[in-house]
Amino acid sequence: MSARARRLGDWLAFLLPALLATYCGWRAHTQGLADLETQAAARKAWDVFHLQTHANLALIGFDQPPMLALLHVPAAAFAPGLLAGGLAGPLLGAVFLGLSAVVLVRLGRALDVPGWLLAVVVSLYAGHPLVLGWAALGARAMPLAFVLLGLAASLVLWARSGRARDLVTGGLLAAAAILLAYEAAAVVLAAAIYVTWRSRGGVVPGRAEGTLIAFLLPAAYAAAVWVLADWLIMGQWGHFWRVTMVRALTVGREAAPDVLSPLLTVVVIANPLAVALTYAHLRRSQAPQTGVPAVGMLIAAVLSPLVFITLRPVSEDGSPWLALGPVAAAVVGVGAVLLVAFVSDIVKAGVEWRRVVTPGLVVIAVGTLLLAGDAQLSHRGLPVGVRSVLSGRPAFAASVAEEWELGQALRRQLPAGRVHVIAGSRAYVVALQARTGPNVAVSETPRPPADAAGLGLGPGSWVILRDPEETAVARWQQALPNSPLVQVGGSRAWRCYEVGPGP
Repeated sequence: MSARARRLGDWLAFLLPALLATYCGWRAHTQGLADLETQAAARKAWDVFHLQTHANLALIGFDQPPMLALLHVPAAAFAPGLLAGGLAGPLLGAVFLGLSAVVLVRLGRALDVPGWLLAVVVSLYAGHPLVLGWAALGARAMPLAFVLLGLAASLVLWARSGRARDLVTGGLLAAAAILLAYEAAAVVLAAAIYVTWRSRGGVVPGRAEGTLIAFLLPAAYAAAVWVLADWLIMGQWGHFWRVTMVRALTVGREAAPDVLSPLLTVVVIANPLAVALTYAHLRRSQAPQTGVPAVGMLIAAVLSPLVFITLRPVSEDGSPWLALGPVAAAVVGVGAVLLVAFVSDIVKAGVEWRRVVTPGLVVIAVGTLLLAGDAQLSHRGLPVGVRSVLSGRPAFAASVAEEWELGQALRRQLPAGRVHVIAGSRAYVVALQARTGPNVAVSETPRPPADAAGLGLGPGSWVILRDPEETAVARWQQALPNSPLVQVGGSRAWRCYEVGPGP
């Protein structure tokens, strides 16, 4: 294949999935649907440039891994309208879906997979309801699936050719994975073990150590910077650990025994061939076992919730998909690499393809497909199908139409020259749509903070509360004893109060 044909193939592999995801994202946006975690990350990125007179990356905070917010920072700087309007996330997800397809195409080309088979694999990945839905919403799972897919592909190529470029690329992606989801540390550890095992021995002393350092250096550097910044800004070591892992472990300790069943369900449903592909690449009689490094990553990803248990809480309806999103992203992304490697092994086996496609493999594949079908029929399968995603209703999308409408109204009507408060869950969605600046405080709870008197609220200030209980309104009134709160408007879930003049 000529260089021009390869470039054309890469562009098509990028554009077709990206355009499909953009269309689905636009349909979801017109229906007022968005990913709440993405909206929160977009708000943090907005604060970097618009909450103070100078840019301040520290405003991203330490309560969540920072990479998703960092990915939105360029939009906050150069396209604030897209960010505030809710379109930056879907566009970002579409880009990562297209990049994932390009990585798969290049991997398949390097492993001599026929073009038509490669097109099938890429279509299965890009058309997966979870992947397409993540891309349409710009959810954290989409860039995570991309970096884990890229890490697995880099290790497969490095094991095949020994090129330092593939190893360094894998190290950079490993660092990005940890900054996207702390659970990815287990996957990076598995990759590091494989790198050590693969590079052991040789005539040059310290070869394994040097190779491992080259691989882990980006991840170690990123982690060190994150921990040091956390200490310098928050004033204590491990603040990010306390507000995520330790708190989750304390709250969800009793839920620990219930992890295994939903974990296995998510794995089988996210990729019904994952178990069969793992078996195929671990069989000793099979050569050349191309996907072994990806297998280690996949196993580590599946086991990670048993270490980082309840790091991400289960959704209100008890669905495990949100809590196990990083696992699903790894199973889908790394699973796509395993599928490409498996097809490559069949092609290389030629007339001896039965050494790869064994009766045991067929039995496992059929069994997991039947399990996936049964789970789907019993409503324990995928939350939505491709048809729903194409119509703009991806899984895990939250309706934020009311928040967007309120934010647009506040942008026009919020009195200038006053300090205001938006408080309650989804307050960040309203604040982002309203494009608020330093004169608006945003709180996750409708109740006033302990230092409410120091917020600078005065006559003419607005207090906007979501689902305000009578006790919450009363507490705000107690926090402002000399200024009555008068309701001036609201919607189904929100109430707007104006601070009146004192007696």
